[in-house]
Amino acid sequence: ILKAPKVVQEAFVKKIISVDSSPAKVVENVPDALATEIPPSLLLFPEGTANITAINKKTWTADQVSVSCLILSPFVLQGFTCGTVKKMSKAQISQLIHACRPRKGRAKVELKEPQLTCMYNLIRDDLSQNFTDYPPDMLLYLDSKNVQKANCRSYFSALGAADFSVASSILNKGPQKFREARDCLGISGDSLSRDNVEVLGNMVCTLDRSDIENSDPLILENLKACKDLSASQVAAMETLLLSGKTQYGAVNSWDQQTLEGLGTLPLYLTRNIWTHFTATQKRFLKGFMPDLRIQKTQKWKLKNLFSHCKPIPTRFLKLLKGCSEGNITQVTVSDPSFPFGYNQLQFQLCLDVPILKDNLYSICQKVDDDGYKSIILNKLNQVTWEYLLLFKENQSVLVVKSKCFFMVFTAAFNPTSSSYSKNTFPEFSVVVGFSGSF
Repeated sequence: ILKAPKVVQEAFVKKIISVDSSPAKVVENVPDALATEIPPSLLLFPEGTANITAINKKTWTADQVSVSCLILSPFVLQGFTCGTVKKMSKAQISQLIHACRPRKGRAKVELKEPQLTCMYNLIRDDLSQNFTDYPPDMLLYLDSKNVQKANCRSYFSALGAADFSVASSILNKGPQKFREARDCLGISGDSLSRDNVEVLGNMVCTLDRSDIENSDPLILENLKACKDLSASQVAAMETLLLSGKTQYGAVNSWDQQTLEGLGTLPLYLTRNIWTHFTATQKRFLKGFMPDLRIQKTQKWKLKNLFSHCKPIPTRFLKLLKGCSEGNITQVTVSDPSFPFGYNQLQFQLCLDVPILKDNLYSICQKVDDDGYKSIILNKLNQVTWEYLLLFKENQSVLVVKSKCFFMVFTAAFNPTSSSYSKNTFPEFSVVVGFSGSF
């Protein structure tokens, strides 16, 4: 077909497109060498459907890229590589990079460090001082010598939309850019004004404790955009919140709406904050915890949150007798916020072995705290032989349940520890032997 006349090639591609005109299928079905015949309008991919590997294998003409780059989906643009643009003119490369800038109503074009440094190296000699024309993440690699003094404020304002975690830690981009920003904005000492905070944007995610504590309270809004916060940054954030001088007011006056207004920040709050309220906390967490799981929040963060907002301090656990929070049932387990509302003692007293057996997988999926996992392990110790019998009769049943079973085991005990021996829990030696297959 490659030797056929162009009109035949066009007809051939149109026939392929007529079978399924969805962008993903068009890219998949049209031969790589004939991709030049794909209309640009068919390169507008719905979210998450672009196969970047397939796209990068295609042959694209410079004219095709030039015409279509502004309508290309973010999921196509994130396949940018130096190899795919090497035959393009400087003007066309600039157009493509320009298309990767933030645009209202469009998802961010997610680019990795090699792509960003490649972009910068391609245009560094023809760099415009209109910094909003470029992807903010690319501006991390821009040499300050390329920024005219009169334009430094606009540069740092545009850089404020960048994801500073993209840059390798060895490059130390956060501290480096903050030093440059201090010089540009005339910042002296640790105090950051409201105007400074507005300009710095996401750069505040790289600041030290003293810089955050002495900043205008507006910095809390910027911290909501951070992908992670260190312990010292959390301490600084809590110092601001506990001062009562933020827009959120005194902590002991917070309600569910206040907590919701904090965005992602409650994920990092410690007992310094959580001890100020209990009923409000419980109502808020019923909605917040499921959202965190949907967002695939890291397990250690969930565990940390749970450890800091237990409803009753550990020192009071021994004062309680009997199950006072209500027996744990299948309905209880299905609650997205489970096991919030149950301290360790209540979890132990209210969770019956039959319920645990019937809902083992669901319970283990929602329990992140090691203390709770130990309780599950102790209860499973009562039914170990039954689970081993299930293995003999139906291996698939054990495989499903043993994933959870094994997870609980490894979380509660370290088999490599000097304090561990198979004699401690001899029944679990068979399960330990499955570690390599999961």
